[in-house]
Amino acid sequence: FSRIITPFGGRRALNLSAAVLLSGLVFHDPEWRDTGRDALEASILAGGIVTPVLKRVAGRSRPNAGEGAYAFDADSGNESWPSGHSTNAFAVASVFAARSKGWVVPTIAYSLAAGVAASRMNDNVHFSSDVLAGAFIGTAVGRSIVARHRRSAAPKGTPVVTWMIVPSRRGASF
Repeated sequence: FSRIITPFGGRRALNLSAAVLLSGLVFHDPEWRDTGRDALEASILAGGIVTPVLKRVAGRSRPNAGEGAYAFDADSGNESWPSGHSTNAFAVASVFAARSKGWVVPTIAYSLAAGVAASRMNDNVHFSSDVLAGAFIGTAVGRSIVARHRRSAAPKGTPVVTWMIVPSRRGASF
């Protein structure tokens, strides 16, 4: 399972994003075009810029190094936190989920991303906090890119409203 699913947090995510973008361009489908564009942008920003910087600053040792979960040494070459594969998988998944209608695509996208995260822990190359941080970063970047493009595409004066559940001490609110 890990061998099959892990690439969806790397090159396969980029390839899928590019294929959707190109399909949208070839078939003149603005929804596919915009989804592919947003997914590529999220993947490049989250997985190619934000995560590598954080990895270098944190310098967390990997589980298979045997140094323990609290081994952090900035600029040491240790690059466990956050998980780049999880970041990339969730960045692309969040774009596909945000740009789709219904529940099927989000379910498939987030299931694949969760599978990538689980495979990284299964392969003993990341701690659970590594993949959780990657999931958070990827989702935040992906959703913010979709929101930014929706705001810029809306006609002037049109309010763009999005709903989100926010946890609070007494439950949750919208």
